[in-house]
Amino acid sequence: MTDKTWITVREGAEILGVNPQTVRRLCKAGRIRSTRIGTLQIRIVREDVEKILETSAYAAE
Repeated sequence: MTDKTWITVREGAEILGVNPQTVRRLCKAGRIRSTRIGTLQIRIVREDVEKILETSAYAAE
């Protein structure tokens, strides 16, 4: 079993150079794995964000 590095939606948005709402949409679409912490907080898998950054137009310039 591999350990995942969990980050906040805001951190993921900063890495991708997008709005946090865009990251939430990617989670809902299943492109980024996520989990809820309590009722309001979401954590996402950093490796999924990095894959998107490498392979898509979401890369910040």
